[in-house]
Amino acid sequence: MYNNLDSMYIIFYFVSTITNIPRERNTILNTSYHEKSLWVSLVSTVLVFGTYFIKAFGIFGVQSRSGTNLIFTFISAVVVLIVIQITTQIFLTITDRKAVEAGQDERDRSIDQRTTRISYYILVVGIWISVGSQVLESDQTLLINLLMLSFVIAEVVGYINRLVIYRRGF
Repeated sequence: MYNNLDSMYIIFYFVSTITNIPRERNTILNTSYHEKSLWVSLVSTVLVFGTYFIKAFGIFGVQSRSGTNLIFTFISAVVVLIVIQITTQIFLTITDRKAVEAGQDERDRSIDQRTTRISYYILVVGIWISVGSQVLESDQTLLINLLMLSFVIAEVVGYINRLVIYRRGF
């Protein structure tokens, strides 16, 4: 099982791989700054919060933790995600300064609007499922983790939708 430092190593390896390999036509490496940023966000979110939810829900034989210990695990996951995001985004910005200075165009804003709408619906369904779990008289820790899971799933689906639209063309 991965711990937080292993996750950081994998993400830094991934970022250095996609920025240092010579670009060829029609490959995944021939991507814009925004696509690279989305890939980094997707991979880091899945790795960090995947590790958290494995610990939180007791998947794969990992013991479920009490509420107090789970808070510290969640805070450490958020801190690790923030550190990963900041360092990798700085690295991507340094390697592709022209794209950063250009900013978002109309296409990028339109893609963001479409994917935000889809993510919103997924978030609403996740919140209703979380609230419905309280009808079954489950504990507060499960409610909080289900809410967090719905936020993370909505965000990951948003990243995937953006990547699909960038790859397919809009």
